[in-house]
Amino acid sequence: MLENQPFKNLISFTSKSLLISAVIYLLIVAVISTGMYFWGYKNGVKNGQVQATEEAQAKISQAPIGQADQNEVLRISGQISSRSDLAASPQFITVSVVNLNRNPLAQPTPAERKIIIDQNTKIFKKVRKPADQIAKERYQYAEAIKKNPNAPAPSSTIDSVIGFKDLRAGQTVKVFGSNDIRNQAEFTAVEIDIFE
Repeated sequence: MLENQPFKNLISFTSKSLLISAVIYLLIVAVISTGMYFWGYKNGVKNGQVQATEEAQAKISQAPIGQADQNEVLRISGQISSRSDLAASPQFITVSVVNLNRNPLAQPTPAERKIIIDQNTKIFKKVRKPADQIAKERYQYAEAIKKNPNAPAPSSTIDSVIGFKDLRAGQTVKVFGSNDIRNQAEFTAVEIDIFE
């Protein structure tokens, strides 16, 4: 019996040292792997964001929408949110504008515009013509362009001149300026069209 004891001690000592060595080895591998993962993730995400931004900007500038954003903007569309008093000088309306920038990386445009109305501003109310009248006018137009290719196309609306007093909050408008109004928070209107 005495002969087996040293052998048991040797086995238990070898098993314990192997187990401790294996645990230490696994801990070292786990720490190194975790460090490499976070270092690679940090640098990969940073490089990926830069690359994605550059690629997106290049695609936006090449797309037709991106090219349209580089041109002058002479009209805006939106809803009247308020109007000055009739006695105010100058008279104006405030319009909540539909976003003009289709490029998410471009400079943002003002969401509210103050539109000054002077004696030269034309204001039109546009009402859609009845369908049968539009069809009749389009048929007449088709016949007219056979004789004269430069014949004017018919309008699908009936336009009537109105005044500043007819403008109300909530109306949908299209406002025309005389120069680029893309980033102007305030400008004088050349024409205002109200759609009903």
